[in-house]
Amino acid sequence: MIGVIVAYVGAHPILVSLGAMIFLQGVGEFLTRGGGISGMPEVFQTIGSGSFLGIPIPMLIFLAAAAGLIYIMHFTRTGFSIYMLGSNPARRSTRALTSSAC
Repeated sequence: MIGVIVAYVGAHPILVSLGAMIFLQGVGEFLTRGGGISGMPEVFQTIGSGSFLGIPIPMLIFLAAAAGLIYIMHFTRTGFSIYMLGSNPARRSTRALTSSAC
């Protein structure tokens, strides 16, 4: 949804993202009738607010995701392609991909 609006309407990505966030929060409020979701398994609370060896689990998850992204960007062909493609639309249009495809 967000990509279509940015690509075809030409709206600024951050504004579309913020608008979609507000819209989806409203949908969540509507579906739950404004109430919180309860009855979640204990593991979700542990993941969200627990710690392992004194380090918060969300920080460990972030560090694992960051390490995975660093590996992908520096040591795989896909990461190299992402670096080479960049975000310059004028340059991108001279490559195999068109600017409307990205």
